[in-house]
Amino acid sequence: VIFVAGAFRVLTGARSPLGTFSFHSLSAIRWASYNAIGLLVRYTCVNFIRVTPFLPLFHRMMGMKIGRRVIINTAIIADENLIEIGDDTLIGGDAQVVAHAAEHGMLVTAPVRSGSRVTVGLMSVIFPGVTIGDDAVLAACAVLPKGTQVGAGEIWGGVPARKIGDVGSR
Repeated sequence: VIFVAGAFRVLTGARSPLGTFSFHSLSAIRWASYNAIGLLVRYTCVNFIRVTPFLPLFHRMMGMKIGRRVIINTAIIADENLIEIGDDTLIGGDAQVVAHAAEHGMLVTAPVRSGSRVTVGLMSVIFPGVTIGDDAVLAACAVLPKGTQVGAGEIWGGVPARKIGDVGSR
């Protein structure tokens, strides 16, 4: 399923568009069509390939930029072509990484960028426009609101997430 979905995405050139647009627009239809490919995989087989090299491979086929030795332990990633994950990063169990939000009748998409050696905690949520620096840690169940900038080596936690420390300053 992952190879058929990935090949379909590559052959059709499907992508999640970047920007702000009405729910009733061609861009919204393109966004929904692209994400439907990912949902097909999510609801059929993702839980069988979590924490294996096959899940990063699928996300790469969907357009995500993923570094080396990345471990993904979640089924809930959307808008892959707008997401970038650096080397040696861990996305914890059931974390959510999405590059879209619904606001005032509009669909908003923005890139999500994670540096290298980042740890994203269990069941945390990352919204569009978030940037996470190298060596940063997002605590379990934390929520990074739209547009949050996490600096290199910072530890963030809470709802909404805020800086709670620095890596190595114990």
